[in-house]
Amino acid sequence: MEKFSDNNFQVINMNYKLKKIKNKKKNKNNYKNIETIETLDNIQNENIEENIEKKEESKQKIEGFQDKDYDGIDNVSDKKKKSKMSLIDKLTELINKIYNFFLNANNVIAKKLAMKLSKNKATEKDIFLIRQYIVWSESVLAAGYVSYNIFFIMYYKDIDGTKLIDISRKRAEEYENELSNKGSLFFPLAKIFLYIFKYSIYLTESINSFLTNNNNSVNENSSINEEKDINYSTIFFFIFLFLIIFFKKSAAFMKDFLINALKFKYTIISGYVLITIILLWGSDFINILITKLKNLSKGGSVTDLCLFFLNRFIKLILSLALGVPMSIIIFVLYIYIYAFGSIIYYKNFSFTKIYETISGINELIKKNKIKKEVDKNSFMEILGLNYIMSIIDFLYSKLILIAFIIIYIAGSIDYFKKISSKSGNLKIGLIFINICLIIIFSLLIMLFYKLEQNNDIIQNDN
Repeated sequence: MEKFSDNNFQVINMNYKLKKIKNKKKNKNNYKNIETIETLDNIQNENIEENIEKKEESKQKIEGFQDKDYDGIDNVSDKKKKSKMSLIDKLTELINKIYNFFLNANNVIAKKLAMKLSKNKATEKDIFLIRQYIVWSESVLAAGYVSYNIFFIMYYKDIDGTKLIDISRKRAEEYENELSNKGSLFFPLAKIFLYIFKYSIYLTESINSFLTNNNNSVNENSSINEEKDINYSTIFFFIFLFLIIFFKKSAAFMKDFLINALKFKYTIISGYVLITIILLWGSDFINILITKLKNLSKGGSVTDLCLFFLNRFIKLILSLALGVPMSIIIFVLYIYIYAFGSIIYYKNFSFTKIYETISGINELIKKNKIKKEVDKNSFMEILGLNYIMSIIDFLYSKLILIAFIIIYIAGSIDYFKKISSKSGNLKIGLIFINICLIIIFSLLIMLFYKLEQNNDIIQNDN
């Protein structure tokens, strides 16, 4: 019988433990849901290789396509589709585009001029300063043209008998009745418009009335040589001066003004419009209510009165929600259309009539002087206003040229103080250009003065 040795015992014991471990079931409870790793499982090599092959095959297939199907072109756009823009957003974007167009145009001109003169050494501050004086120059040109349009609707319309469009709520209601009587297809639209926006016309109506109904207006029977307490050249001068400042300062203001109106963000002016609409609605409400109560006392229907209250409440809500921004939009459109196009429109787009109208305005202004005989103790004489108006009478025909000279003198001083010393010859170049322009405009003033003197001599001789 074979002797049982210690070595055999150890081998048998080890084999027993290995068999026990192999046969022991593993606890598959995975309380934290941690993904098991296949290489740590007790699986056969064949299964491992099979799993690897399946994984590689699945990687090659993306949305049902294999690598061989890829043509190297990615047609999938990563950009998210833009959400549909509302009408307000579209109008806001349009206003910003118009504003940025003019802003960028001036910036390009200023930058090219600055870089040319400085040999690409100009700073952003230099470019900004140059752009400011470009805008001032544009403002003078715009003011010179618009002043004639404003003066035309204020005074000259009465000289040539031009009948302006009546811009008022009364005229709008009359137009609605005209469409109704004609059976026009536009009548329902006009009725809806007036129902919501009747009170929105008030702001533009007030401005139009202020501009076109002047106590100092001349009429067709007035003599063109009639002398005035306040001469027309002084009125034209202040219109011109106001418009220069308006065009220089108003671009960003008008942009924000319109956008705020579209987005129902109220400012001081829109607050005024809001209060005005409430007061106008209240006035109409009381007048109609009195009539309704009289009808009710005579046997009228209570239902009719209730419908009246409902109707007026809806009208108020719509007028406040939509009427305030519309009031501002109508006002801005009126200002810009009348300012830039009143003479053109009322003279039927005829260049000949436009030229004759502007020439007629010049003649009216020149020949309507202040009174030669004035009371020495009068308020205007004490303040020296008559003397100032006499100077304006003399300088009237050269206002635009004088404005350019003043701007370029101020510009030269600004360039000398603010243009960077590191910008090469930019400072010298800009001041030189301004001095040349000042000399040219001064010579033109002297030339026009001599021509006017010769014309006066010829007229006196005749």
